[in-house]
Amino acid sequence: MAAGNKMQPLKFDQICRACLQIKKDMRPLFEQLTATMLMGISKVQVAVGDGLPAQLCLQCVHQISRCHAFKDLVERNDVTLREHAKLAAEEARKNEVDSCAANKDDAALNSDEENYLQLVVFQTTSSVAPGRHVCNLCHKEFKHARWLKLHMRSHTNWIKANCKKPPMVPAC
Repeated sequence: MAAGNKMQPLKFDQICRACLQIKKDMRPLFEQLTATMLMGISKVQVAVGDGLPAQLCLQCVHQISRCHAFKDLVERNDVTLREHAKLAAEEARKNEVDSCAANKDDAALNSDEENYLQLVVFQTTSSVAPGRHVCNLCHKEFKHARWLKLHMRSHTNWIKANCKKPPMVPAC
């Protein structure tokens, strides 16, 4: 080996443990959770009496503090995002089950009943404010049009019995 590759001895009592520079403003590594934060953001293991520098320069302390705060922020936001994604997936699954149930109920009606229910739902929804769905027979209010449509099926026998149209009209 060449003589130029010799390592110069480091002054452990004067250098920063992170950047290895000698600076005026040094802080103790084992105060104010600095060592814990350093180990939290890196794979570096530090211990009191490990024979390595026990101080950090002020700039490195600030860097460690900022990195640790950013790491905490990202981890908290990840938890929040995962909770929201789980809720959204559950809501989507619930809506899918609701729409499947509504589709099965729709198939159970004959086309004449379906046409009449569509007419009643249209009349009801066109006469009330947007976002309100009210049964024009019993005046029950529903949050969604599909719930009103399902509810209207409970009136099919009443509608057929009280219809004023001639018996040959397929809507009743």
